[in-house]
Amino acid sequence: MVIWIARNKYSYTNQELIAKKTLVQNNLTPEAITLLWDNLFYQVITNKNFYVKEAIMQMLIADNLIKNFVNDNTVIVNLVNAKVILPKELFVEKEETTSLPTKNSSTKAIAEIKDDTPEISLPSETMQQFQAVSMAELEIEKYRD
Repeated sequence: MVIWIARNKYSYTNQELIAKKTLVQNNLTPEAITLLWDNLFYQVITNKNFYVKEAIMQMLIADNLIKNFVNDNTVIVNLVNAKVILPKELFVEKEETTSLPTKNSSTKAIAEIKDDTPEISLPSETMQQFQAVSMAELEIEKYRD
């Protein structure tokens, strides 16, 4: 379903989407969702593989669609066109003590990126609040029509 949504994002009919949704039996487990987010953060930070990053985001969007699917055109459009929001902390660079990069600081930054030891990363409080607001807005949309 992930690939189908990506390919047909702008050209699907509700009947096609409902038919595809009925083929999906299970949502992703919380552990799988956590693993996807961890891998997405890793891909964003290291810029190792653009295609892997895109595939992960498509899986998260598809899982969100499956979990929140309601047979309401407005909600369906919002779910299909959902975006993955990343915390701004992922894009903040560490402040160095000097304003100009030195050979030492460059080497240290590269060493930090190349370190492949896995770390547990959890969403920040800001991201959790943003997610709660987004989910509340989806719930409100269900009852508007």
